[in-house]
Order: sequence, then C-alpha cells, then structure tokens
Amino acid sequence: MVRKILGSFLIFFLLACTIKQPPLFSVSLNKDYAAQMRKEKSYWIEVQIPQHKLVLAKKDNVVKTYPIAVGMPSYPTPTGQRFINRIIWNPWWVPPKTSDWVEDPTPIAPRSANNPLGEIKMPLGNSYLIHGTKQVASIGQWASHGCIRMVYEDLFGLVSLLLSEYSKELAVDMMEKANETPHKEFFNKLDFDVPVFLTYDLVKIQNDYIVIYPDIYKKQKDLAHYVVEVVNENLDKGKKVNERKVKSLLKLHKNQTIHVPLETILE
Repeated sequence: MVRKILGSFLIFFLLACTIKQPPLFSVSLNKDYAAQMRKEKSYWIEVQIPQHKLVLAKKDNVVKTYPIAVGMPSYPTPTGQRFINRIIWNPWWVPPKTSDWVEDPTPIAPRSANNPLGEIKMPLGNSYLIHGTKQVASIGQWASHGCIRMVYEDLFGLVSLLLSEYSKELAVDMMEKANETPHKEFFNKLDFDVPVFLTYDLVKIQNDYIVIYPDIYKKQKDLAHYVVEVVNENLDKGKKVNERKVKSLLKLHKNQTIHVPLETILE
C-alpha cells in the first residue's frame, strides 16, 4: 500500500515537472510614458493600478518597485499625470468634507489611533495621497477610497530616495525629528516636481506571454475588443488576434488575472 502511494506521488511529481510553467513577469513601464521620460534625468513614478504596484523609474529604466493598495471599485484611484513636491511627516488626517463615506469630518491629530495615514504622506492633489497604512493586509488589494497605500518600510525607502535627490535633508533625520515631536506635523519641500503617472493598463505582453488583468473599474465596455486592439498593436506583421478565443478565455476566467502563452489567442 505504501509502495503504491509512493509510486503515485512520484508519477504526479514527474508530470508536474514536465508541465511548462508561465515565466514570471518582470515589471515593465507604460511605453508611452517611458518614451516621454527617456530623455529626462530625473526620477519619475508610475502607479500601476491593476497591478497594485508603484514603480520608481529614471529615464526608461525601473529603479524600484513597491506593492501598494489602490482604490476600491466604488472609489477608484484616478488616472493621469500628477506631481509630488512635498513630503509631510506626522500628517493630520483631514477627512474630505465632500465624500459620502466620511462619517465624522473632524480632523484627526498626527499619530492618533484613528489616523489612517501613518507617519508620512505625499499629496497628489484633489485630496489624493500616497501614504502609509496600519492595514498591512490591504496591500495588493482594491481597498482604499482612492489613495495609494504603502507599508511604512517601503514608503520610507521611497521618501529616502526622493530626499537624497531633491533635498538637502535626510529621511533618517526627518524621521528622528518626527519621532521626537510625534504630534507635530511638518514637511519637506522638494527641489523638483516629481512626475507621477497613474495608469490603468489591463494588458501586459512579455516573452511571448500575455497577462490580462480584470477590469475592476469597468472602464472597458468591451474588454475582449480592447484586448484585441492592444495585442494587435504589438504583434509582428502577419500575426493577428482571434477575438473569439479572447472572449472564451475571458469567460472562462471571469474577474481573474489571466497569464497564458500569446499563441493561445492568435489566429
């Protein structure tokens, strides 16, 4: 009996080893923004909403990638270009008065138990922020009311890089000051407006594989047609996407991330 079980396990193991596994995707930048920033010498940031990633880049190269939480479907994170030019330590939380989810608009003091911002925030405009979070389990999820959440260690690392490039202050010194006066808010003004591009790219192609991310924000009326258009723009001459195959794939894996060989959806 034991010999049969071991034999079955060995066969299963050998079969599993022979199955071709999809390669891990390396982080890629939005090609239009990368082309736009290629000649620039400064840092810039891409917030990849469907991928739940914040990517720090320089020219058209990825410098560092951080996992993030983004807005839930009912409160989506906006797309487009914004800028970071301030880093705020020990931030007050001032609930947006116009938001329907705010129960109590009373501002909450720095480091208070009910303050959701953590030790650092970076304003993006229109009440949207990149900020710390106590809800670590939300990272990688559609969880916020539109802001970008990061764990403290990652946010501090990002801030350290930005300050080293665009300020005379050091993040370590600023954090020490913040800890010495935990209930006092203060900020650093950066010497440069760091571009931030918030993107919603649902299709990524790499090494003859394609990843299709679920359209959680329902931006595409016809997701299959969108996938066909994006992929056809990146195909070699003579190759073409079969829309029927795309529709079948989306139906089979509804609201899931799909990672398959590109040939799976070709004519």
